Amino acid sequence: MLSDALFSADVLMISFLMNETSVANYKVAILIPANITFLALTFMQSDFPVLAKNFKNKRFLQDYIANYYKIFLPVSLLIFMVGFWFKTEILEVFFTGKYADNSSVFIILLGGFCLNMLLRNLYGNLLSAVGKMKVNTLVSFLTLLLLVLFSAFLVTKFGVIGMAMSLSLSMTLGGLLLMYSFLLYLKDLK
Repeated sequence: MLSDALFSADVLMISFLMNETSVANYKVAILIPANITFLALTFMQSDFPVLAKNFKNKRFLQDYIANYYKIFLPVSLLIFMVGFWFKTEILEVFFTGKYADNSSVFIILLGGFCLNMLLRNLYGNLLSAVGKMKVNTLVSFLTLLLLVLFSAFLVTKFGVIGMAMSLSLSMTLGGLLLMYSFLLYLKDLK
């Protein structure tokens, strides 16, 4: 629920701090990046029972992380590079030429969501699978709080780009905290 709130809070914050044109530009720029994470979520959801069954198997969990990165590091890199090289064309094809000026916002968000696949999606789901929901909830709450704080400063200074930076930074820091928490759990396993 808190993760879903994160992806609603950004639009809510930008609507308070800016005008409806800015909200529309942001919504267009975030639509494709936010939806790339379905790849990682689908992958993780199908593996969740196996992960939960092996929650005390350190070797299995280490191998799972390594295999996840073997798949999603190249996928994320490919998505980001294609998005970076063709950002304007992608926006023009899917949303018409009037939104092509949002290419900077689009690429910041695309980078943020690629990192989200590599950090938040992986380690958040791993923590849930090993029974560490409290940690997951705490980090999600902190990520939401960081989004509000970052956007209060960055949106007033940089506008829509500031919101893209706020969301990307919040997700990345949250993902790093989840990774750190999971690695602490892994370290304690025999």
